[in-house]
Amino acid sequence: MKIIYTLLARQDSMHWTQRDMAEAAGVALGSVGAAYKGLRAQEYLRLREEHGDVVREIVKASALLERWLIGYGDRLRRNLLLRVYRLVGNQSVAEIVPALENAFGGQVLVGGELGATLLEPGHLHPGAATLHLDPAVDVKKLALRLRLVPDKDGNVTLLQTFGTANALDQGHNAGVTLAHPLLLYAELLQGTDPRTREFAREFYDARIKGTLP
Repeated sequence: MKIIYTLLARQDSMHWTQRDMAEAAGVALGSVGAAYKGLRAQEYLRLREEHGDVVREIVKASALLERWLIGYGDRLRRNLLLRVYRLVGNQSVAEIVPALENAFGGQVLVGGELGATLLEPGHLHPGAATLHLDPAVDVKKLALRLRLVPDKDGNVTLLQTFGTANALDQGHNAGVTLAHPLLLYAELLQGTDPRTREFAREFYDARIKGTLP
């Protein structure tokens, strides 16, 4: 799932070495070749010649995205889950943004409904947030700064990042770093509220559809 994500998120990965892919996806080098072989066998990936070099090319990108989204929801997200929290008192999730401004050196990526509405404002009032954390982030320090308390039914989910391609390439927005649109979209699809699902469709049209290889 991590390799599929990286192929979809980074179109320049078609020219990468297997070592480059392993580093970007956060996987063992030995797993890359096997993943490529499997994707070629299932006709999601093919090889072609370009200026004398052999490069990879994604076939059926929409179907590959759908496969990744299913795998993200069924398995990958669960493996990345650190803990679920709620905000103390009457804080709204929007208050996470000023609390994170210029903090943690870009190691906390704002995602979920909150991140998606920062990237595409005016569609939804965010009721939940997903924060993607670099392994170096002190979770207790973050929870204290944001005034979070553990709650399995809370609306602030902490996930661990993987590899090096989880952030939005455009960098900072409102003083924070946003998660990549693919991760924002995948998190929107975890919601069950009809308004969130509608926003997910709008977000796909605005930020995903035109970027697929």
